[in-house]
Amino acid sequence: MSAMRVVVIVWMILVMSLVGVVESWGSVKIEDVDSKTQFEWLLLGVFPNDELPKEKQVGGNNSAGLDIDYLSELGGEANATIGERTGVRFVDEAGKEWVTTSKKVGLRNGDSLSFGGVLKDSGRRVAYAYTEIEAEKEQQVEVFFGSDDRAKVWVNGEMVHEFRRHGRGINVGDDQFSFTVKEGVNRVLVKVENDMYGWGFGMKLVPEGKKAEMLAEMEREQLVERLLWEKIRYQNPWGNGYVLNGPNLLPMEFDNPELAKKVLGDYAIEMKWFDRELNEVEKASEEGVYWAWVNVKGEDGFELNQVVPAVVLYKWVAWSRYWGNLNLSDLNEFGVSGNVLGMYDERVMRQFYGGLVWGSLLSEPQGIQMLNGLLELSRAEGEGRLDEYEKWETPWMLSQDQALKLRMKVEGREAVKLEYPKVVELEGRGGVEVHEGTLAEAGFDDGFKEAMGEVCQKWAEESGVPFNVMVVRNGVVAYEGAHYGAEDAGIEKTTTFEVASISKLMFSTVLSMFRYQGLVELDEPIGKYIEGFDTEGEKAITVRQCMMHLAGMEGHVNYGGMPNVWFDDAVKNRMDSIYPSVKYTYNGLSLNLVGRVCELVGGESFGRMMQEHLWVPLGCEESESFDTAGGTHACARDLARVGQMLLNGGTYGDLQFFDVKTRDEMLPVRVGDVFKGTITPEVEYGLGTEWFRDVFVEGEAGELVFGERMFGHGSATASIIRVDLDNGLVVTMARPLQGSGYNEHYQAMFKTIGRYMQK
Repeated sequence: MSAMRVVVIVWMILVMSLVGVVESWGSVKIEDVDSKTQFEWLLLGVFPNDELPKEKQVGGNNSAGLDIDYLSELGGEANATIGERTGVRFVDEAGKEWVTTSKKVGLRNGDSLSFGGVLKDSGRRVAYAYTEIEAEKEQQVEVFFGSDDRAKVWVNGEMVHEFRRHGRGINVGDDQFSFTVKEGVNRVLVKVENDMYGWGFGMKLVPEGKKAEMLAEMEREQLVERLLWEKIRYQNPWGNGYVLNGPNLLPMEFDNPELAKKVLGDYAIEMKWFDRELNEVEKASEEGVYWAWVNVKGEDGFELNQVVPAVVLYKWVAWSRYWGNLNLSDLNEFGVSGNVLGMYDERVMRQFYGGLVWGSLLSEPQGIQMLNGLLELSRAEGEGRLDEYEKWETPWMLSQDQALKLRMKVEGREAVKLEYPKVVELEGRGGVEVHEGTLAEAGFDDGFKEAMGEVCQKWAEESGVPFNVMVVRNGVVAYEGAHYGAEDAGIEKTTTFEVASISKLMFSTVLSMFRYQGLVELDEPIGKYIEGFDTEGEKAITVRQCMMHLAGMEGHVNYGGMPNVWFDDAVKNRMDSIYPSVKYTYNGLSLNLVGRVCELVGGESFGRMMQEHLWVPLGCEESESFDTAGGTHACARDLARVGQMLLNGGTYGDLQFFDVKTRDEMLPVRVGDVFKGTITPEVEYGLGTEWFRDVFVEGEAGELVFGERMFGHGSATASIIRVDLDNGLVVTMARPLQGSGYNEHYQAMFKTIGRYMQK
């Protein structure tokens, strides 16, 4: 008998020995459950989630897996009991075997779990989660549930909940229902399918005997969260808290002081006013924008700081008519130059997360900040100083500069300016730059440009989404194009689009300069850089945890995001509900926190930091970033320059941004190898980077077209940045949204690149 046959037989015996095995394990008593109770869940998967034929897709449901019972070997979904080593084998219609064994995960009551972080495979898949609950008597249990995507829940074989729509993230509480537990042991089975992207569930159980206590606790958490989003401004009878009439700089208050009183008890608000030169003042000496530093102190150690802008106007009757009804021509009456407005119009309109509504210019803090920047540039024009400003120094950036300077003044901070990138002498030609050349120099066969143009134009026309795209190999542009349908004829190769979470990789690139210069250390706690955060103990959050989504935070643009120069105070007041290093939770908030670290260390606002240290040195003056986790506008050409610099190991031309070692520290790693106690060990993520091993020679698995070391980051707009370390390849695309048939066209484009690329 051959050695190979022996191995196969042993493997088959092992698999068969696992199928149907049930071992006992600990269950939780429902009478003891509270918000901190940890449940032991057993995960079983993965199973296939095949796409339904179009004629069978009803109500947008395109997947078959939710309605296939994969647990027939255990008596079916209604009868299944799962133990610590339960194994299941399922054979699909194509004859493929899916063999799986349960994995145990401890999950706090009400917390959410990403299946992909435990089961590793997170494509179009289905998985189960199973736990047991003991009860001393029959009673009702209220449930707050959330899933990504569709889900079913059984208790003792009875289906108690079903959610049948695609396209939501996990938000515990989206679904609320109840079930009855019987005396003794109760079986709870959750089934969740994945269409694409995120995948998992969260469940909070509220037992009958703890209902009043736990619901009050949940309400308290919701009230605190609401308060941290609450605006602080001048409360006047006319409803506009950012416009002051006359020289008196008036007190500010929460929009909802009753909410503040309920959350904080007896609280006090202190404030100081500063003029445009950031001199402290008692009264306004002229019309214009002034800055208030607001400090709120409540009971139980609550403290919240904010910087609030307000515009002082003397012509009360004239200005009130503009509230909510402002148009561009009215800005001249405020002192805004028509020339300045013309210079910055496009960027002003798109800044702050996709565009400012002019009608709310005077009723939102970001509107006052935009007005402040326009006035600053208009004054510079009147004094003959406008040429002192670069085109990329936008009105928004100038105001963010002021807000950060005010915080640093209040805190008495000294900045250490980031020095990189630096001009250095490099051996040979230095860091390869993106440049024109022949297909042969790029390492592509003849016909590539035509084939690429055809597949991309088909993509644009069939999806109805325009884009620009670039393929670079060995530094040589092998293909660059703008593709669109008839209705998008204005799209060019240099048109910028929102590239969403690719911002995380762009920010990580700048963070790498801070690390290379020794200004920020990955494994130092955030508390070393921002006062008020723990520097030791279980609540001490490190820079690495924040960048790798293991800081225990959720959400994007929380508490105003980067534009709120003190949003981190809001995070400090939620630390009781934040558990670092426990699990991978994709978010933007923790990256915002690292962005704030870089601002306070380097003394530059985030937008300026990104321009001066990344975009401008690479010759990408039309691209810009407003947030560490989203809000970047770029074209494929500019993304390719960043990709080439990363491919080079931190150099570009005669500029050194950082070294190869620092670049390699950005690359994805298995989370479980870095954080031993995490419940999501199988996630592979780096410092704003992911591996992309998603293009195969045939089917959805097997031989990769490009190899193991292609990295980049995903994007909610389906924009693309891929850097292939083994093939010297950079592929980028900027687009406004995903559009229909994305995966089909994505595969066709990358397979075209692979087919013509010389090995």
